[in-house]
Amino acid sequence: MKYEVRQRRINKALSVYLETKSQSNVNSSGELNILAENLRATGYCLSFAIIDGIYSGFGGIKKWNKACKLLSKWASPNTPKLSLRAIVSIKEKSPFYGKTYDEVFENILNFVVSYQGFGNVEYTKNFFPSDISQSKLIKAPNKILSFVLKGKDGEKDQVKYLKNSCEIKKYFTKLELDEILDERISDKAICLVMTHNHALNIGYSQDEKTWWIKDPNKRRLIYADKQLFLKGLLDTCNKYNLKKKGYVSKRYDDLLSDNELTTLLELVFLRFDKYQPKTSYDYYRLALASDLAGNIKRALRFYNESVEKRPDSIYARHNLALLYMRKKQYTDALTHINNLIDHFPDSYRLLLLRASIAIQFRSRKPMKQAVIDLNKILSIKKDEPYAFFLFGQINVVYGKAYYNLALENYNKALLLSPKSFRYNVNKIKLLLKMGDNNSLYLAKSSLDNCLQMDLTDSQRRSVHELKKKLMTKIDSENISNLKCLDQKQHDSNSTMRPL
Repeated sequence: MKYEVRQRRINKALSVYLETKSQSNVNSSGELNILAENLRATGYCLSFAIIDGIYSGFGGIKKWNKACKLLSKWASPNTPKLSLRAIVSIKEKSPFYGKTYDEVFENILNFVVSYQGFGNVEYTKNFFPSDISQSKLIKAPNKILSFVLKGKDGEKDQVKYLKNSCEIKKYFTKLELDEILDERISDKAICLVMTHNHALNIGYSQDEKTWWIKDPNKRRLIYADKQLFLKGLLDTCNKYNLKKKGYVSKRYDDLLSDNELTTLLELVFLRFDKYQPKTSYDYYRLALASDLAGNIKRALRFYNESVEKRPDSIYARHNLALLYMRKKQYTDALTHINNLIDHFPDSYRLLLLRASIAIQFRSRKPMKQAVIDLNKILSIKKDEPYAFFLFGQINVVYGKAYYNLALENYNKALLLSPKSFRYNVNKIKLLLKMGDNNSLYLAKSSLDNCLQMDLTDSQRRSVHELKKKLMTKIDSENISNLKCLDQKQHDSNSTMRPL
């Protein structure tokens, strides 16, 4: 069976190594024993993910695995321990030719401790710069995250250090990961996937044409098919994120209807060579990182560069449309969406987005097109709640004469997606606008239902604000009427019998 590096096994072996070493180092035995104790108790997933990425991307993964296997075997209680000063191998072809056990194990220890970014804690202060945290460790440029790349065919060894990094943190769907991750992610770079409490390494082998996921706690997973790889990645991350509430959710995006499971991830791309964007994908990734960091001006520049390099880039144009929509530059937003719809006329998601932009634009021609688009969507997908919701918004824009029709469309959307916070809130706002006793009673009932949902703090504050508005609209006469309506509803429910 092929040997697999797993952090718990290696950390335990390193703690045995440190305890053995402390016996011959009286002056530093206390520090070594403290670190040994920490290695048994604390996870070092970030360092193992980085190490696996470096050796997988730049060569040497077999040597790393052999070194770890040697350490595990040496530290096993079932085998007699050789002296740390003993030579591992005298064979010239061996990767450990002429090295002592101490030298091999110390090299593993240095990698594991220094790449974890624990410099701000007591037990690593003598092993690592005290001002380096995990977040600083993966920020470029820095020379802490470095390694020696052995020269080939008589060439000199090279010291590689982190020169460029890109971090993208958001709720990802499988579709979004499919666009961001392509076969070039391992080209002179390593890619880390961070959950709320764990780190993984992922990559693509150009030689074997396969994707991999390396969880420091488990064996390496190999996938020949990208879609299976993406599913495996999301499943792996969800298992860790489900341990903390709020990191995994089924929710409707603000602009697009999508029932896919989404999970909060941070993709971290680390490059050890100078990086100059060349392809549309390169510019897209820089644009996305800038967008998520809130640098809108930079994001616009890179998205436009991406579109210029590849005019049919779906995600670049799509994100440009969203960005222009946020900036209320609706004409520019519609230009990019119209371009995409010309290429994908039956994409109901793009049609939904164009309708959403048109509703915010509130220009007559785009609004008419939105009605056509929504009818087309419902002919393709009859149970699309977001289409009914947008129809309701169009009705609201058209004024009071269409409020009842808007309410009908909101109810259709909620029938298909009853736990949608956005649909419920817009329905409540409409009922408050309508203002009659029955509408206010329905608003009160909807507000009570909202408060029973699993809401975030900001959502709960929004519901309470709406409740305050409801109370200011109800005078003493309306309150009594609402109580009567409430009593009638209770009486009717108590006399209902199943058919």
